[in-house]
Amino acid sequence: MTRTETTATGTVTALDGAPGRRVAHILASPAAPCARCAEGRGCGADLFRWGRRRNEFRVPLPRSVDVAVGDTVRLAVPERLVLRIALLAFGVPLLAAATGASLAAAWGAGDRGTVLTALLMLLAGAAFSRWRLASSGVGTILPRVSA
Repeated sequence: MTRTETTATGTVTALDGAPGRRVAHILASPAAPCARCAEGRGCGADLFRWGRRRNEFRVPLPRSVDVAVGDTVRLAVPERLVLRIALLAFGVPLLAAATGASLAAAWGAGDRGTVLTALLMLLAGAAFSRWRLASSGVGTILPRVSA
């Protein structure tokens, strides 16, 4: 099975730690593969990134990578991880909303009750997804760095 990765480039903005245990602060450059991203509108993929600077990562550096502030590096994330995060971030809330609406309609809640149930389940699904992403560490994509 071939492993595929999503790649981007970024600029090292700061370095922390001792040699061999360094952490780089990297500001990723958007690859802009689609028109929405190029315009800065995006698709909402950073929905669960509240309170964090957009496209900035703190990444442990491998011993083999020697970089300085201002250097450009290549970031790589396995596509399987990107898919997993997308399913958790978008799939779970949508599935919860659809399930809630279906059950409410089946129990005769009426139009308003069905819509209200769908909205509440959407919020509950989003809260669950956010908690799951944060608790598993999957929500923080940690790319591999190569110079």
